This record gives sequence, C-alpha cells and structure tokens, in this order.
Amino acid sequence: MLKKHDPLFFAITMLGISSVITQISITRELLNLFEGSEFVLGITLSCWLLLTGLGAWLGRFVKPHIRLLTGALSLVALLPMGHLLLIRSLRNVIAVAGGAVDLRVLLTWLPLLLIPYCVLSGGLLTLATMLFERKYPDIGLGRVYFLDNIGDILGGALFSFVLIYVTTTFNALWIPAALNAIAGLWVAVHASGGKLIAAPIAAGLVLIAGAFLNLDDRSRSWLFPAQKVIAWGESPYGAYAVTRDAEQVNLYENGIPLHSSTNVLEAEETVHFAMAQFRASQAKVLLLSGGVTGSLEQILKYSVSRIDYVELDPELIQVARRFNLLPDDRKINIHTQDARKFLASAAQEYDVILADLPPPSNVQINRFYTREFFDLVRARLTPHGVFSFSLPGAENYYDASLSRLLRTTWATLKTAFEHLAAFPGSQTIFVASPRKVTKDIARRLEYLQIDNAYLNRYYLSARLTEDRLELLQQQLSGDAEINRDLHPIAFRQQVAYLFSHFNLNINWLLAAFGIAALCCIFAYRPTETVLLTTGFGSVSIELVILMLIQIHSGYVYLKFGLTITLFMTGLAVGSFGANRFVAQERGKSVYRSALLVLEGISVAGCGALLLIVGHTQIWRSELLLYICVGASAVLTGAQFPLAGQASTDAQGTRASKLYTADFLGSGLGSFLAAILLIPALGVAAALAVAGGLKTVSMTKLWISK
Repeated sequence: MLKKHDPLFFAITMLGISSVITQISITRELLNLFEGSEFVLGITLSCWLLLTGLGAWLGRFVKPHIRLLTGALSLVALLPMGHLLLIRSLRNVIAVAGGAVDLRVLLTWLPLLLIPYCVLSGGLLTLATMLFERKYPDIGLGRVYFLDNIGDILGGALFSFVLIYVTTTFNALWIPAALNAIAGLWVAVHASGGKLIAAPIAAGLVLIAGAFLNLDDRSRSWLFPAQKVIAWGESPYGAYAVTRDAEQVNLYENGIPLHSSTNVLEAEETVHFAMAQFRASQAKVLLLSGGVTGSLEQILKYSVSRIDYVELDPELIQVARRFNLLPDDRKINIHTQDARKFLASAAQEYDVILADLPPPSNVQINRFYTREFFDLVRARLTPHGVFSFSLPGAENYYDASLSRLLRTTWATLKTAFEHLAAFPGSQTIFVASPRKVTKDIARRLEYLQIDNAYLNRYYLSARLTEDRLELLQQQLSGDAEINRDLHPIAFRQQVAYLFSHFNLNINWLLAAFGIAALCCIFAYRPTETVLLTTGFGSVSIELVILMLIQIHSGYVYLKFGLTITLFMTGLAVGSFGANRFVAQERGKSVYRSALLVLEGISVAGCGALLLIVGHTQIWRSELLLYICVGASAVLTGAQFPLAGQASTDAQGTRASKLYTADFLGSGLGSFLAAILLIPALGVAAALAVAGGLKTVSMTKLWISK
C-alpha cells in the first residue's frame, strides 16, 4: 500500500528540483563565460541530456539499496557547486578572458566537466525508481516520472521567477544542495532508524562550512588572473565584470569585452562612417546598444539635437554610470528594453541609426541582421537618413565562411535600401541609406571639422586603399540567400566562420550526431523508439516556439521562464492523466494502442504547427504559442507511463532503458535543432524533421502490433 509520507516521494521530487536548478545555473554560467552563443547552449544541453541518459543506463547494473541512495543524495548535494567552481577555475585553460573560444577545446572539456553530476543524477533516478517499484510493485514507473515532473516544475519556477532576481547563479545552488541533504537524511532516518545518517550529515557540514568561505567572490577573481576585479554582478540578461589592469579599466559582459579605457578606435569606426554621411545639422540619432563602448562620446562631436540610446540590460547602465563610462549630457535619452521592440514602437523618425551589436552568433542577435529588421529600420529613417552597423572583417584575405556571411548580409540589406557602401578593415562597416552615400569619409570629416584620435585622413588613406575596396566588393558580389527571421542563415554562417578559425568542420560533427540519431531510431524497439523520437521532437518544438516568441516579443526573460515552466507543467499533467489510465488493469495491447493514438496526434500536431508557421501570421499570437507548448508537453508526459506499461522488460531494466531513450532523444534533438535544423534549414524544416521522426516511430509501433 502506498504511504503518502514515504521519504522516497520527497527524495525523487527533490532530485527533480535539483536537476533543473543545477542545469539552468551551470548552463547560464557557461553562457556567461563563453559569449552566450546558441552553439554553447546547444552543446551544453546535448551533453547534459546524453550524459544523464548514460547515467540512467548505468543505473541498471547497480544493486538497489537504501544505503546507496542516501550516499548518492548526499553527493548530489555537493557536486553542483563543485562543478561551477571547476568551470571557473578552468575558464582560462579553455580560453583567455575576452578571447575567442577554441571550439575543439570546448568540445573536449565540456563533457568532462559535466560527467560527475549528470551521470550520478541519471543513475540516481534509475536507482530511486527501482527502490520505488520494489516497495510498491503495483504503482508503476509512471508515478516516479510524475514525481520527477513535479520537482522539475518547482525547480524551474523557483529559479526563473525568484532566484534569478534575488541571488547569483552560484548562490542559487545552495537551495537544491540543502534540499538533497535533507532528503538523504530523511531517507536514512526512515529506513535505518538513524544508522545511515553519516553521509547526509557530512554533506550538511560541508555546506555550512562553504557558506562562510565566500566562494562566489573568490572564484570570480579566478576568471581574470592578470587583472583586479573591482566590480561584478548578474541580472536576468547575463553577468558583467569590471576589471583594472594598471591604468586600464575594462568592462566585460557574458565574457565579451565591451569597453576598454584605451580602445578608442573601435568606437570611432562604429560612429563616423555613418555620421559623416549626414549633411544637415541638429540630427536625431538612435544608437542600438554599444553606448558603454565610447560611441556616445563620438556621436556628441556632431551637431545633434537628440540621442536615443537603447540597451537591454539596466544593470549594465548602472555599472557604466558608476564607473563614468557614459557621458552626462541632456541630449542623451536612455531606454532599457529590447532594441528591436523599441524600434518597432518608436513614434519618430531618425536621421542616423547606429547598431553597435555583436555578430549574429546566436538567434537572439540574428534578429538584427534579417530582412524584417532592415525593413523596420528603413521605415524609421528620414528620407535622407543613414543606417550603419559592422561585422567581422579582414585586411587582405577573406576566407570562404566570412565571405558567405558578408555576402548574405549585403544581399539582405539590399532588399531594404537602394544605396549601400561597405568599408574594409578589422571590422567591415556597412552603411545604407535611401539616398546616395559617399566613400570619401576623410573629406567629410575634415569638412565637418571632426577631430579624431585615429579615424583621420592618414589612417583612412592607409586603410581604404583601392585594392582593399575592390577585394571587399568582390566578396559581396554574386548570389546569396536572404537572412530571415524564420530562416536565420547568417547565424549558421557566423558559427561556420568561428569554426574555421580552428580548422573544425561543423558538417562532420553534425553528420555524426545525425547518423547516431538514425542508428538509435532503427536499433531501438518500438516503445523505446517512441520515447526517443518524443524526446527529440519535444526539444525541437520547444526551441522553435521559444525562437518564435523571441522574434515577436524580443528578449523577455520572464516569458522564457513562463514557457519552460509551462512545458514542465504540461509534462506533469500528461503523466498524471496517463497514470490514471494505467491504474486500471489493462492488457499491454491496450497500452500500445493508446501510444499509437498519441503518436498519431503528435504527427498531426507537427503538421498543423508547420502549416501555421509556414503559411500564416497567426504564430505571432503568444497565446497560441503557449497553447502549443502546453499541448506538446502533455503529449510528451503521457507517453512515458504508457511506454512503461507496454514494455515487456523487467522493472529495473525497463526504467533504465526508457529513461535512457528519453534522454538520448532529447540530447540529440537539442544539438541538431539548435545548431543545424533551425539556423541552416529554418523553422519549417525543424518541424518537418520532428514530424518525420514521429511518423517513423508510429509506423514501427503499428507494425509491431
């Protein structure tokens, strides 16, 4: 008979809370340290899920014992902070602060960094399931899955809506650590009358000691070994650090150097190629990001009546003011919101619009290099207005990947503007306008009497030579795909450009993951294939919907938290309903038939979403997208308990195989969807692949009947 106060309930739920908060915290830390790219996100989630699946598979070889459970819970309490400290200590082994990340090194180190916690937590889930099923053989695997879902919901909601605003990433890990130690202690007291309490008490003492050592501040200093960290902080949008190196002050955000007190050239290049084009006085200027890099000081050299400066992160503005990185001028109006959302709602036109943004190394930033964005900029410019931005450049040689990125951007920009110019150098400066633009920047600067430290006639004559201008124009010529919101090919090209720095071919890596996915699909038995393709499809659909919400609404962190929590809630609702269904004794053929029905609904759902995104604009309704998230999650959550009942394996083996298939599918899906399907082939292709794989698993299940 089921005991409502059995500590196994609490232990499984706490494991769910711990795994979600730990996953979000460590993923966030990796994004903060490695420039926040979707590649880092995709490979992190993929490694996390695959290694957790490995742990679930290894758990089948462990003899279930309560002593092992209490020891594992105690270790799981300590490992997350150990992982984070290890990541920070090795950050400068993988890449120096502010330097490019060698992706080969990252691909080698990241799985090694994640192995201890992921493998242990996956094995612990299998172990807890076996203990639960041995104690309550009539309850079934689905109840454990449901309890884990409840923990996921609590952990996701707690982090997304509370912890992110009141504490740092590192300190957020104290909560799941304490909960796991308490769970281990309760299990030990309940099962052994106090004989097994040594491990959880030891874990608790280590946690108490660690709380007095200020490990967060100490480990922050490891990230900048040659510099003095004079300020740091976190916000929902990332982490920043201010360092001092001799007389130089540096500002970093998410591992990217935003400002150096000695770097004036970059700010001059950002501003003057566009500002020198404008011929009237009292210009209205819009600066999209980059104000803390020195761009505002350069704009103020001109006759301007108003400067609207848009920055996403209010914390960044506060720290910039604290260290006098922003000029104090009444003409400057600061707006803290998503730049594209601000531009869409702006009531006035601007004479000059400057976008000082990073290259499109993630889907969030790619939104500022698409045809839709360039059309929006054109609509907010005066008839004689000027728009400018930059991408990576080259002095005398362009490799193939960089050429493709520049050519795509040029072709996309031409869809919105009649007159364009591009200037070569370490940055490729793009200037666009409804009217003709000049390339004689030096003459215009002299005419306007603009005094620059670097950008003057002597510098420009050396940089803008005829052969360099002609070479750049050759790179921009020819046919190219148009970068779109729903087909972010510039993101794919930027990732390929980064890979080219390290002689790493992304196609081979993607091919390996794709072949592995296909092999698993055809090697697994029907019920396991269902969970494999469900994991793949649910992750793909969730990434697609998050991307659609982001495109429509901008970077709104609460909506991301709401989406993730809604998905976890849907999993719990689906598993709860399926558990009620399997509570009545039915034959395995009935459970297989129910699975087959859910497979058919999943295929139809993918097709419906594909039609909505590909042929209508109703996907811009957030309510509809949230409904799609919930429906996908309910279907996903319902399949696990049904698959458990339809399986013919023994209890311990069954849990291990099904959890492994679920994690394996999710891991393959997170990598392939984030790195290949969405950026290279577009949203429609990602949905088509998910629907195709579900069709395969449905067919296998139907034939097996």
